[in-house]
Amino acid sequence: MDQPLDSGTGMARNGAPIQQPVTEAIKHPIGHVTQALLNLWLNSAPNDQLPADIEAFFTQLCDTQVDRFRRGRLLLASRLIALFRVDRSWTEGHLLPLFQWTVNPAEAKSAWEGFLWSPRLFRPLLIAFKPQFLETAGHHADLGEHSRQFAVFLTYAELEPLDEYTQEDFRIAFDALSQEGLQEAAQALAQALEGAGDQREDYWRNRIRPFWQVVWPKSRDLATNSVAESLASGTRFLLKAVSGGRRSELSGPLWRGK
Repeated sequence: MDQPLDSGTGMARNGAPIQQPVTEAIKHPIGHVTQALLNLWLNSAPNDQLPADIEAFFTQLCDTQVDRFRRGRLLLASRLIALFRVDRSWTEGHLLPLFQWTVNPAEAKSAWEGFLWSPRLFRPLLIAFKPQFLETAGHHADLGEHSRQFAVFLTYAELEPLDEYTQEDFRIAFDALSQEGLQEAAQALAQALEGAGDQREDYWRNRIRPFWQVVWPKSRDLATNSVAESLASGTRFLLKAVSGGRRSELSGPLWRGK
């Protein structure tokens, strides 16, 4: 890793950079080394902390003064939950700071792109990086191909009962999303409701309705047909709920002025 490698990959399509950060990270030589170390660690049945030799390599990769290591940091971020579960102390000290936009926007963008490659809800992590998570709503458009994953992830996080988060926290976060982000969030809401199966009525009453009434942005400027269509196409149950008298319960701008 001490070789004077370029931080870029040179990967292009039709003469232009491909703008696929995860693919570029995997193809980069530093990415090869990082993935090999991750595989070695994961195949060793990790328990309560990182082995000393692996920790030393991962700590070196987290040195933001070395730009060429950013590809490796992205791949570490893609394994954030595993690292957090096995060695929370190391992860909080070295990896979570990379997700802070106020510290280094370029590093934060890369870290979030790595995590959003295959994101999962993990309550202890959501609590640990709450400030970084909520702040990312205001930067979600900077995430390129991963902006959709963030909007969906934010939506499902809001639907989970988390005492450490308030509805006001999520209201502010959703207010920062673009129309495209809200469209993705609307689709995620519809899919979540559809996936509730026989519990749809309870899910509507306890999760979706409070979301509309308190969290969803109230600006008329965001009441677009594309957002409405995203919901309508996602689930027949929602259409039935609206036509069956629950339309008045949707206090967000989706239905106002229509």
